[in-house]
Amino acid sequence: MGTEDNVIRFVIGVFVSLGASFMDALGLNILKLDHVKESSRENQRGDCSRPLWHIGLYTYIASQLIGSTIALNYLKTQWVAPLGSVALIFNFIFAKILVGTKITRKDVLGTFVVVASVIWIVVFGGMYNGQDPEESLSLESLKILFVRPIFIIYFSALNILTFGGLFISLWSKNSKHFMLNQKKMKRMVGLMFSVEGGLLASETLLLAKSG
Repeated sequence: MGTEDNVIRFVIGVFVSLGASFMDALGLNILKLDHVKESSRENQRGDCSRPLWHIGLYTYIASQLIGSTIALNYLKTQWVAPLGSVALIFNFIFAKILVGTKITRKDVLGTFVVVASVIWIVVFGGMYNGQDPEESLSLESLKILFVRPIFIIYFSALNILTFGGLFISLWSKNSKHFMLNQKKMKRMVGLMFSVEGGLLASETLLLAKSG
């Protein structure tokens, strides 16, 4: 009965994660579509006055709040984040359909590597047949783990890197003193914001599962 229950919980968690990835990619590409349409207008409107922007933003937020929160109740922490990478596949589909983004061979190869890595983590990350250590952790045990010097050093370094990078990203976005051309600058700032999002997401996932 216990094994069947674990299988059911795993299936529910996987479907929730896939649904969240679907909404994630859909929301982001609706936002991208809105920006593309707005950039071609002579009199551009603010973000809050564009209905399409609201739809994309709220869809993306819902995918993060609902999807990850529910999935954490059914899956191990080390499974939730990798399964979220499936959003890359949905992102390709929506980017092609909604925005008309050209998909290159490198994009396909990179996505294949990510998906293969996800499968590897999910398959071999669940080979431990004993009691799940996460289920036996109490609040007192978590407090002891959180005050260990090695964790304090790690978490402090991660936060310095995260918020330092966020500050640099915001400053770079508004700075006009760089020698890089505008196209390279936009790509660099976009990459930095993506890294920041990943770091913040990992911290949120850790704290949410701990709660």
